[in-house]
Amino acid sequence: PRDAAAASFSVQSFYGIYDIAQKNYSVSGRDELAQRTMHKEEGGAVRVIGNAFNYGATASTRRGWYVDFAASDITGERSVSDPVLADGKIFFNSLLPGGSCADSSGRNYVLNALSGLSMAAASATAAGMTFAPLLLESRLAVGTGVDGGKSVGKRRRVILDFSDRKTGAGESLSPTVINDVRQPDGRLSWREIVNWQEVRGSAIK
Repeated sequence: PRDAAAASFSVQSFYGIYDIAQKNYSVSGRDELAQRTMHKEEGGAVRVIGNAFNYGATASTRRGWYVDFAASDITGERSVSDPVLADGKIFFNSLLPGGSCADSSGRNYVLNALSGLSMAAASATAAGMTFAPLLLESRLAVGTGVDGGKSVGKRRRVILDFSDRKTGAGESLSPTVINDVRQPDGRLSWREIVNWQEVRGSAIK
């Protein structure tokens, strides 16, 4: 296709717009959004960084954020599939077109939906993924309780890559884990109510 030819590459971006049900609220341009930048790390991974900002509709606040794919006017990197929103995080894949199907690659991004900053470094994949991220959620691993009732566990979400897996007769597909995100989950605090029976009795009268 024409847009996959290097001569037609242009800067590609990803946007996070804060949409509210308010009359006359709109986003007229990127000046009203917070800029994020892709920073390359060792091993080809990419991390999205940027300054803190406040949401709002005034000159000193922002109505969302945006990030330009690094050197996308040269590499052609772009997002061509729907993102996945889970637990305040945005998961999305990118495609880096190659000279042929076998030469294509891509990355997987995990960003905080509100800040637009990386929750994990974007890992490179062996083939460009033109589909939405495939998330797998593990069981809650409960941590040790502490004074005050706090018991913080960890829930693991991994993103699977099937794009470079090949199987033969009688073999099952074994995906690669290309990103691993862990976050606190479970009971974070509690409050003891000594006279709970009295309170309950008053509530049901």
